[in-house]
Amino acid sequence: MENNILDLVDDGIIAVSSTGSICIFNRKAKEIFGIDPSVNTDYPSGKLEEGDVIVLAITSLGQDDGHLTPGLLKKIGVTKKLSKDAAILVIGEVGGKEAAKVKTSDTHGFGTKLEMTHIYKGRRIATKIDLYERSIDIIVDGQNYQVEFIQSFGHMVVLCGKTGGVKFVQSKGYSFRKESIGDLLRGESFKGQCKNDSIDLIGRPIEEVLNEPLLIEQLSQTARGQSIGFKNRYLNIHGRPVLCTLQKLKSSESPGKALLKVEDVSEFDMLIRERNEALKELQVFRNRLLLEKELDPFPQIIGSSQEMRQVKRLAKSASASQSTVLILGESGTGKNVIAKAIHEKSSIRHEPFIQVNCGALPEHLIESELFGYASGAFSGASSKGKPGFFELANGGTLFLDE
Repeated sequence: MENNILDLVDDGIIAVSSTGSICIFNRKAKEIFGIDPSVNTDYPSGKLEEGDVIVLAITSLGQDDGHLTPGLLKKIGVTKKLSKDAAILVIGEVGGKEAAKVKTSDTHGFGTKLEMTHIYKGRRIATKIDLYERSIDIIVDGQNYQVEFIQSFGHMVVLCGKTGGVKFVQSKGYSFRKESIGDLLRGESFKGQCKNDSIDLIGRPIEEVLNEPLLIEQLSQTARGQSIGFKNRYLNIHGRPVLCTLQKLKSSESPGKALLKVEDVSEFDMLIRERNEALKELQVFRNRLLLEKELDPFPQIIGSSQEMRQVKRLAKSASASQSTVLILGESGTGKNVIAKAIHEKSSIRHEPFIQVNCGALPEHLIESELFGYASGAFSGASSKGKPGFFELANGGTLFLDE
């Protein structure tokens, strides 16, 4: 009756005796830790046999896959060397003579998705790992066996070599049930599953359910009154981020028990992780822009075509020289912009930049405008004389346009 009422609570509730036996493990706690398998097919208990078709989708090799080794993968035809932490998709046969179909982030890159589809033994099998959606799909002849994950997951579907039917489907809680990919490839048996099955945990040792030695010790100490527990502590249990409160049950009817309240914060944790990834991508983009700006000697000049990049490279070379520079181009193409950019990039950038529109100078005044004149040099000349453009640009740049 007590467990039925607690099944209505939105938080996970676990109670443990001072001897480590489970007294309460409500529905929400089973859901959080994947104790009750969420399968959409029924199958009896069994083990892998020669001829069975194995479909694997592993987000990170070496994590949550039951300690897979090259020797275990070789049993299903995987002979190529795979890197630790690589995402892999595999379709192979137990004891088969043909090499397995393999796709890995090592050779194909990853991004946010890794996908593979093959017709294998007459069955259309599609596999996909989606990091953005945090989901894995193994689709056999249109039937999707999907799982969602938080950090990493080793998904597996087994097709019977004799009947062709679905023999086993991986689901959350496989570590507790000892049904990881590594376990089954080592010859361990798997339990039969039926929709709406629920595993009874009352009376079982807590260490059979939670593979968290430190937390189990704290539960035991709190139940014996040797610890006061803790409140709102962030923990990662079986790869699941949870917020936990541990306290001793104060009841004359339930002496020597500890109560662990567990709140699933995986969605919040995922949002934080996605925010951090977005910030990381933003920083990468920012660094790329800064690098491009550093590589572009003239970012103020708009244009990124191959021809424009060549113009900028030539202009940069010219800015490092003291030689006279000839800039060719049709009217209106921005020769003055290039000339100004060369000056500002040069070692004399702090000296004058004088631009002269030669086409606007009357022919009889060109000499006096360029070189200047002294007082009374010619009729109508200023009594004070006038410096020429060459004198005004002394030490700097004189740009003679047109």
